Amino acid sequence: MKINFLVNSLHKGGAELALASIASDLSSRHDVVIFYIDEEAEPISTKGVKSKRLGIFSGKGFYVRVGNYIVALLRLAIMKKRSPAELYCSFLLYSNLVNFFSSLLSAHNFFVFSERTFVLDRMNKVSGWFVKKLIKVVYSRAKKVVCVSSGIKDYLLKVGVPSERLVVVPNPLINAPTCPARFSEESLFSIFYIGRLHKVKNLTLLVEAFSHLSPETYPYLTIIGDGEEKKNILNFAKEKGVADRVRFCGFCEEPFEKVGSNPIFVLPSFSESFGNVVVEALSFGSPVLISKTAKGAVEVSGDFFDDLKFDPYNVASIISSIKKVSRSSEYKSYAKKVKFRYAQLLDKLPHEEYEKVFYQSAKGDF
Repeated sequence: MKINFLVNSLHKGGAELALASIASDLSSRHDVVIFYIDEEAEPISTKGVKSKRLGIFSGKGFYVRVGNYIVALLRLAIMKKRSPAELYCSFLLYSNLVNFFSSLLSAHNFFVFSERTFVLDRMNKVSGWFVKKLIKVVYSRAKKVVCVSSGIKDYLLKVGVPSERLVVVPNPLINAPTCPARFSEESLFSIFYIGRLHKVKNLTLLVEAFSHLSPETYPYLTIIGDGEEKKNILNFAKEKGVADRVRFCGFCEEPFEKVGSNPIFVLPSFSESFGNVVVEALSFGSPVLISKTAKGAVEVSGDFFDDLKFDPYNVASIISSIKKVSRSSEYKSYAKKVKFRYAQLLDKLPHEEYEKVFYQSAKGDF
């Protein structure tokens, strides 16, 4: 089968990394190409899969992006007209729209979407209303819409996308830790976070909670990643008097090597559509503490850590969860649950599930 993937850019984000992983696996059995629209200064590796940029303009301005998306749409329409039997699978809203409208222009009807974000949560009332109507019309025309979590599926059902169009396929394990978690009998714990430093990640709550914890038991908070909120988080740590105990490591090729013994992964996000890093933390061997509103990440962790979930608006709630998991007998119990939950996640391989969706789309078997 000829499979063409389409994504906004080769940015170092979860969706793009998942796409590259899935495309790489499928390329051993199919003819696979990754098309992208915007240029990226430091693009991700496509893992040996052929890639081609559809946009032609350089830069990041609004008009440059609009121009690139129009060019991409027209170029795709021409390609689809010439090869109507080829499948196109796009990731994220903008690419999904380009995929749809290029198919409309070329009378092409063999396309699949992959949705992995709560798009409307980032929009005001007026633009949100318009995009909601647009998503309902466009996504209802796809052969299938692959949702990264049940939370995304429920969200699209509320928008009005028919249930028969929706299928849930989680992300693959993208960055498998090269080192296992280290454990010791000492009552010292390593609290850590990995991911983007954005407001939605709610890292000031984690820093505030950390400022109330004993340095004898929790010597450091390790924050691995980068983003627009780094300066604000650092200033907040200074304000709380823990700047010398909060370690910023930036993006790392091997992030788990920065984590000390008896690790505790904390994800205080207000919202998560999936949470790749939760899978990675489970693979690493760390207990995971997740906010109750990060629905996608909660789904990944299963019901094994329900009593550790916390209110992302309540400092006392996160402190209570950290102290609970830190009790010696409790910590060992949760560490065992980590292995069991990770084994469950490995039972369903996302690459094979995508392949199944593509074959069903080709046959019209729904």
